[in-house]
Amino acid sequence: MRKVFQIFKQSKLQANRDKCHFACSKIKYLEHFITPDDIEVDPEKTSVIQDMPEPKNVKQVQSFLQTCSWYRRFIPNFSDFSKPLSNLTKKASLWRWEHEEQKAFNILKQLLVSPPVLKQCDSAKPYIIRTDASNFALGAVLAQGEIPDELPIEYASRLLTSAEKNYSTTKREALSVVWALQKFIGYIEGAEIIIASDHHPPRWLMILKSPPGRLACLALQFQ
Repeated sequence: MRKVFQIFKQSKLQANRDKCHFACSKIKYLEHFITPDDIEVDPEKTSVIQDMPEPKNVKQVQSFLQTCSWYRRFIPNFSDFSKPLSNLTKKASLWRWEHEEQKAFNILKQLLVSPPVLKQCDSAKPYIIRTDASNFALGAVLAQGEIPDELPIEYASRLLTSAEKNYSTTKREALSVVWALQKFIGYIEGAEIIIASDHHPPRWLMILKSPPGRLACLALQFQ
C-alpha cells in the first residue's frame, strides 16, 4: 500500500476515501469480480443477457452485440460465433432471422451464462499464445501454465477483411500469429513466449528465401 500511495503522491493524484477498499480478497469493478488470481464476469450482468428476448430488428441486434462485446475477452472465437448477427448490421443487408441467426444468438447467450474464469498474469512466467484461423475470422488466446493444461488470461478474435479471406490456409495462420502478438503486446513485451499454432506458420515464414508482398511483411514481424 505504501508503494501505491507513493505513486499517487508522485503523480499528484487523489483518491476518494469513500470509494476505496483495502485488504479485500475480492472486489467488484466495471461489472467484473477481481481477485489476486482471477477475473470473473458479474453473474448479475450476464443474467440480463440470458433474459434478453430474440431481436426483432437491426437496432435490437446491435444492442445485443454491444452488450456481448463488453465480455468478448471471456469468449473464445467471439467473432466466429457472432458473425451471422454482425452481418445483419451491415448497411446493405436485408433483415432475416432464420436458423443460422437463431443459432448464433443462442450460442452467445449460452457462452455468457457460464463464461470461463480468466487468470491474472504472472510476469515472471512465460506466456503461451494459441492461435487459429477460419475462413472468415482469426482467433487467439493468451494463457499461462503447464501445456496442455494452461489457463486463459484473455481471448481475442476478429473478422478477416475481404482481401484476407483470399489468403491460403497457411497464410491465414501466419496472419493470426502476427495479429495475436500485436494484440497481446501489452502483456508479452520483453517476456518469454510460446506460440502454439496449426501448420507451423512462423517456421514456414522464416525459411522462405524471397517471400512476396504481404508474406514479406509478415515475415519481418517475426524477426
